[in-house]
Amino acid sequence: MRVAILGAGPAGSALAIFLTRLGAEVTLFDDGRRPELLVGESLVPAVVPILQRLGLEAETAACGPVKPGVSFVWPGTPRFSFTFARFAPAVFPYAYNIARPQFDDAIAAAATRAGVHRVVTRAQLQAAPANETGAELVLAPETLAAAPVLGGCQPDLIVDATGRARHAARVLAIPAQLGPRKDVAHFAHFENFQWDDVPGQVLIARGEAGWSWCIPLKERLSVGIVLGHDDAARLGRTPEERLHAAIATDSWLSRIVGAGRRVTGVATYSNYQLISRRGVGPGWVMVGDAFGFVDPMLS
Repeated sequence: MRVAILGAGPAGSALAIFLTRLGAEVTLFDDGRRPELLVGESLVPAVVPILQRLGLEAETAACGPVKPGVSFVWPGTPRFSFTFARFAPAVFPYAYNIARPQFDDAIAAAATRAGVHRVVTRAQLQAAPANETGAELVLAPETLAAAPVLGGCQPDLIVDATGRARHAARVLAIPAQLGPRKDVAHFAHFENFQWDDVPGQVLIARGEAGWSWCIPLKERLSVGIVLGHDDAARLGRTPEERLHAAIATDSWLSRIVGAGRRVTGVATYSNYQLISRRGVGPGWVMVGDAFGFVDPMLS
């Protein structure tokens, strides 16, 4: 089977490796973009066994510290802290905090070593012409031409691993409904912070109008705030103003990072809850924002 995967983030690259091991001929389209900051810097324990199956735990450990657990800091109440080891063997006993660009590059490089055909281009899909296969999507001609290994023929399976870009859903005109929450997150990396907690322990704190996180990385601290849009607007006009105002006005955050130095831009994510709905028919599968389209003759 010939498979085309759009998106070389961790999900797309890991899937490419597993499918190649099963004998598929996989083409991985990588747009080459590695933003300075990406959500997903703190892995959950369930990911570690997958990394071990991929043979990538050592590379992951090079991307950041071990994450032993999480602490929740609620005003007026005692801090609640736990370690993943406390719940073993039901839960894997540790995880990792990782620098995403380095982590993404490591998995994409492993895909190439595994025999995946990695094509550095921004892949495009288009609606398929009516034909007897019933396929709804195909690679656009320029995308097909960029992957000589496909020999000018459409793959048997197309997987959209572009995440929030929802490339396949947009081509198929499947709308995204926003969930009930109307949050916005701003975050950045800091150096010269004050850390008196367990190394690698993630801290989650509740504030007056939202919540914040502190994720220890290698020599950096990822600090983020999550607020309703109205509350965020009261902190300032720009993401930079909002994040720095939140730190300055929160005694807990200020103690940790108030004297620190921001060393990245401020990333912004809005509305984490994107809900796509479409009746499931023969020949395709949707999981979250990842779409797989398969020729029904092969299913």
